[in-house]
Amino acid sequence: MAANAVVSELSSSEMKQILGRDQILINPSWLQVKKALTAAQTRIRINRLPEQAVKKALKQVVDGDEELVTLGVVQCPKKYFYDLNSTVFQAIRITEDLVGVFISRLSAPPGQSTKPPLRHTSDRPTRWCNEVIDTFWTQLTEEQMDEIRQLRTLSALPRSVASMEILLGFTRPRFVSEVTVALRDLAEKLQQHDRDGMSWAELKKFDQTMTARFPQVLLSLAEGNRITIQSLLEYCDANQLFGLAYRRWEGSSRIFDAPQLVINVQSPEIVRSTLKQLPQNTKRLLEGVAAHHPTELDTIGWLRIHFDQTNRVIFIDEVQSDFLEQIRPFQQEGRDADYRRVAMAATAAAEPWARHGVATCLQWAREMNFRLGFHTWDSAGRTHHMTPSARKWTTYYGKLIKRFNFQPIAVPGYPEKIHILE
Repeated sequence: MAANAVVSELSSSEMKQILGRDQILINPSWLQVKKALTAAQTRIRINRLPEQAVKKALKQVVDGDEELVTLGVVQCPKKYFYDLNSTVFQAIRITEDLVGVFISRLSAPPGQSTKPPLRHTSDRPTRWCNEVIDTFWTQLTEEQMDEIRQLRTLSALPRSVASMEILLGFTRPRFVSEVTVALRDLAEKLQQHDRDGMSWAELKKFDQTMTARFPQVLLSLAEGNRITIQSLLEYCDANQLFGLAYRRWEGSSRIFDAPQLVINVQSPEIVRSTLKQLPQNTKRLLEGVAAHHPTELDTIGWLRIHFDQTNRVIFIDEVQSDFLEQIRPFQQEGRDADYRRVAMAATAAAEPWARHGVATCLQWAREMNFRLGFHTWDSAGRTHHMTPSARKWTTYYGKLIKRFNFQPIAVPGYPEKIHILE
């Protein structure tokens, strides 16, 4: 059975070229692993792996004693003038039903150690998912890869939510831009008024807010001066600049003492191109901040989410952009003109990130029949270790609450009223 659509289109010679000497196995028997080990070590004399050690390591993963076992990593001495090769074996528990095995000869440059393809376990869900799919994609079905991606999300979400796996069986947070959500809302509004479309002139009277915010998008959807429900629903973002990554947060400043999901809105294109043009210590400072915050280097900003199953609320506990905070000083008067230009361009390109983040959360909440929640000034002030920040409120919270039309409501269990959006 073909592993997936891409693999099914590859010839045997192309597959052989992709895999090289790598032996990639899914749910193998010991005899299959033994055969792969023999193939990897044919005519090899140094840094071989003994069969018994490999058999023992495989059993640890199959029996559930270990999630990931690695054998054969070596350190190449600095004095060497050549790479040091070794046989590397890795076995990983991917899902309850899948065990993956990787066997190959890998090289360690002088002064470095071998770098096997699997280096993270599921406690770092995004990196774990990427490594597993990058390593085993040739042997996985589309359904299995979808399950792995789903597990990545589940690992980032609070374990205390007993029904989360059931919920995510039909939905998961995925990137949706502000304009996409707005167009869907407009389509629903037209349906409620029994209209399948309108001219631009009619639409400007029908929804002044939408036509003022997104005139170029709406006009681009017009056919014969008519914007239809179908064209609104079929809209998709062109040249999508942003994506998502997920983290888990159990640190300070949580509204409730429960683990939180962190949705990172990422744009490697913006972040990396900007950092290349700014002083080198800017990247080091950003990496230092990332070590203490639930973020990664390619992240524009992040939203910390409390999953409130009792009240069926996806609650946004914090909105923050370490990237924009780090480049903000470069925009001040008197700074180097080139740095100022780069920082201002990056800020303009990244500016919609928070709106897209809220739109993503809103769409996710609606798919699960939840409501979306946001702090009020008073509820933020009652959160442990969180002090109301006037600048953060002006930059993010106040603007987002007004733009999406959140309404303050008393919700059971919350210290003060919170903003709610249906």
